[in-house]
Amino acid sequence: MIWKAQSTHSNKECNCHSSDHFISPPLATHLVAQTEKEDALAILVKSMKLSEVRYVSPFDVALVHIGIGETDAAFEWLEKAYTQRATRMRSLREALFDSVRTDPRFTDLRQRVGLPL
Repeated sequence: MIWKAQSTHSNKECNCHSSDHFISPPLATHLVAQTEKEDALAILVKSMKLSEVRYVSPFDVALVHIGIGETDAAFEWLEKAYTQRATRMRSLREALFDSVRTDPRFTDLRQRVGLPL
């Protein structure tokens, strides 16, 4: 099934594949970028419920938390992603993490992942 979510601010469509009537955390990150925090929070709640029965990437959940300004929760989920050896941890260099880059926990995490500072 393909979901089409329309942003009221940008009028862009995002296609997300789903078998459980679920919109993915990457879409939530897009919504945060479009200042649709309430929609992103709703997706985060659905992600948490879905994670009880199916794998939801802790990395994606961390991105949503970063986007809505919940830094402590973001680092909890990034630690889970690190523990699971999520391959996407290599993307800690991307601009998505600019808002937490000065946090000592971020520096520590990057070092443990093996990324240059």
